Amino acid sequence: MNYIIEGDTLILENGKKVEFEYNIKGAVYIDGIIVVALDIPQDVILPENVFAVSSQGKVLWQIKPWGDYEKTTADYYVAVALLPTNQVVAVGYDGMAGTLNIKTGEIVSSKFTK
Repeated sequence: MNYIIEGDTLILENGKKVEFEYNIKGAVYIDGIIVVALDIPQDVILPENVFAVSSQGKVLWQIKPWGDYEKTTADYYVAVALLPTNQVVAVGYDGMAGTLNIKTGEIVSSKFTK
């Protein structure tokens, strides 16, 4: 599926537009789902900055928190990537990479990458 990123807007192949609160930093497509990471300003606390969008333009989920911790401006995802194993990984500012369940937005495994 083709899509275009223009600032805070994801434009789908069917012309539908999905707008987010912040600019889109990157996205990957897998199994009819586009997983999007937002570019969060340094003064904003939003660690759940990864979303899934269906090919029809419906927001399916927002990533689930990693656990109970005090949220800071340094807690957010800087990238999403599609691995050769067809798994989607969200990489955190702190170097943690979480493999996502693309149906729910839950992190099913994680590892430190820095």
